[in-house]
Amino acid sequence: MHIESFGLSDIGRKRQNNEDVFATLNELCFYALADGMGGHQAGEIAAQLAIESMCKTFLDDENLILPHPSHLLIEKLSYAIGQANRQVLAMAAKNKEWTGMGTTLSCLLLHNKTLFFGHVGDSRIYQCRNRLEQLTQDHTTHSQRKKGKITRAIGTSPRIEPEIGVIAPIHNDLYLLCSDGLTDHIEDEEIFRVIQEYKENTPLLCQKLVDAANAKGGTDNITVIAIKVVDN
Repeated sequence: MHIESFGLSDIGRKRQNNEDVFATLNELCFYALADGMGGHQAGEIAAQLAIESMCKTFLDDENLILPHPSHLLIEKLSYAIGQANRQVLAMAAKNKEWTGMGTTLSCLLLHNKTLFFGHVGDSRIYQCRNRLEQLTQDHTTHSQRKKGKITRAIGTSPRIEPEIGVIAPIHNDLYLLCSDGLTDHIEDEEIFRVIQEYKENTPLLCQKLVDAANAKGGTDNITVIAIKVVDN
């Protein structure tokens, strides 16, 4: 499977530091994004730990380049997310200032013409085919007056229940991983319009999405990863 990808993270216009962390392991077709939360830079630490843990799990698997049955990759993805959760919890236990830190985590693996994704929190994974479809659910409470509180995150509980999904990608699909710094400002309809206009240039697509969020306030860090299936 041949793909094109690009990731971009921006601090936004209001925050003092960037607590979003992402990774693009093109050699493994593995992509991950984390949006940290917690004071004293704890959110940034939680997000970095989660991403480093996920990448290590997959990079240490020397056999990942070989075909794997789907059920084994689902188990591996679930294990990797659980391991990230344990890493964040362990670090928080070592420093009182980091108590309660956590992070969202969304990841995507393309393997043997199959797409696997894992998700915890309110970052999102989208599929753009003939329309824009949100593949993940936001793990938040619902409130009409303000943004809902996150109900599920890495590092906030010893037991984590990730959302795991499997789909079959086709030629010219585009997948988007993004933090809520994008989706709090930009509605799905506008995201779809930007993708349609800049789909052939993933770096420019990511920049245009970041610019659009900043133009509407940029109240949070903004991170986007675009993955386009060129040939499946």
